[in-house]
Amino acid sequence: MPGYRWYGLGRNKDLSGEQCPVGVSAGIPVLGDTNIWLSSTPDRPGSVGWDACLPRICTCVWLRVNQRRVIFANAHFDHLGKTARLESGRLLGQLLREPRTLLAGDFNCSPRSEAMQCLRERFLSSIIESRTEKATFHDFGRRSDGLQIDDILFDKCFQLESFRVVEDSGPVYYSDHYPLVAEFTF
Repeated sequence: MPGYRWYGLGRNKDLSGEQCPVGVSAGIPVLGDTNIWLSSTPDRPGSVGWDACLPRICTCVWLRVNQRRVIFANAHFDHLGKTARLESGRLLGQLLREPRTLLAGDFNCSPRSEAMQCLRERFLSSIIESRTEKATFHDFGRRSDGLQIDDILFDKCFQLESFRVVEDSGPVYYSDHYPLVAEFTF
């Protein structure tokens, strides 16, 4: 994607492996970035939290938008560890306290799960606010039932203008999840 700068590190101890990258258009000033490991030691690369089977991370980027500071974060919660998802929700709910914060991610749980309830004490859900009932995970077209495990969460100072799940139909899928697109004003 030309015209974008990319932020994020791999989830492993040596900073390799899966990332939760954030792409920022070249015209938007970046004030800083960091990675959070979803564990009881969030600043320790490669740390595995609670009952998670793998290191999980969240990439955060501080931006200047319309002369205001905005945080955009992208997270990936564990797919097996229920406690890890719950504690990851609590951790990000505590760490992402600044106004004008957006949190996108593969949360590996439904919008009404206990882990998402922790986050919804702080954020609104694009899926719930838009009343979208579409699946976001399709396993490269192999799941017909689909799961709704991805979302874009937003601070109450934002107004959700539109939200949609982009249902591509293959034959080549770029991901096992459908892209989410949201527009906000503040």
